Amino acid sequence: MQEQAVRILATRGKTVFVTSQQMFTMGATIIEARADGYKVIMIPDRLLARLASLRDLNGDPILDIRGFIQVWNASFTYDFIDASKLKKAERETWRILPELLRLAGDHAKRVREIRISNTMRLDEGAYETEGVWDSPNIVIKRSVLDSPRHFARVVLHEIAHASSGGNHGSIPFMAAIDDLAAIGAVEAANAAPGRAGASPSSPGGA
Repeated sequence: MQEQAVRILATRGKTVFVTSQQMFTMGATIIEARADGYKVIMIPDRLLARLASLRDLNGDPILDIRGFIQVWNASFTYDFIDASKLKKAERETWRILPELLRLAGDHAKRVREIRISNTMRLDEGAYETEGVWDSPNIVIKRSVLDSPRHFARVVLHEIAHASSGGNHGSIPFMAAIDDLAAIGAVEAANAAPGRAGASPSSPGGA
């Protein structure tokens, strides 16, 4: 009965079927689906695994959220925006880019350019893709310019991909992330008021 209902609903228009957990964990992707004209319908967890074997009444595949991601990425194109067209607050955040690249040092040597796009590929995982190392450039989603901290986190994350050539969770990638964090920590410590020439004190010392 549930399978037939899904087949009928899928035939009536662009539809994506998701579980309650996916509604919670893949919110950004679901927003993209709705913005692209899809109706999002929640189904029980036990029905999700059966969708791959179903077809709608026209014989077309029925999409779950991962099927939507594949369709989206197959037709994806960047919507680049020039930095001069940014809003004032976005430009203020963008201004820190030279300092981020200086801080990253050799980690950024493979990066030719940082580009901004209104659109971004969707990730197979349960989080929004906000940046990508698309050699030789890094592309960031415009939304990350909402704050300097957000922007810096995404840019340095992608620089770590460029530097290491590694995927998420790989040892080279994690080593690059750790080194960038260490560089930033040392820079901040050296810039802290009263730190120049200060001698370290042992824990609990007088």
